[in-house]
Amino acid sequence: MKTFYRVSNTDTQQGLWYNFSGEFTGLIHNKFDFCLHKELKMDFDEELVGYLSATDSLETLWQWFPKDDIIKL
Repeated sequence: MKTFYRVSNTDTQQGLWYNFSGEFTGLIHNKFDFCLHKELKMDFDEELVGYLSATDSLETLWQWFPKDDIIKL
């Protein structure tokens, strides 16, 4: 089994670019604009299913979301 890491709300599974249903919310561009990668457009890809914007290691996740960003979130 492969493990993936993602930053999202544990109750709603809401992500910073998309919700769990794949609908764009863009929360990182307004509500959470303190994040390091707030300018990054995360275009929708119909080929992706399930969790979006995931990494395969914690080290990679820290590159996208430094620990300070995660603490603030």
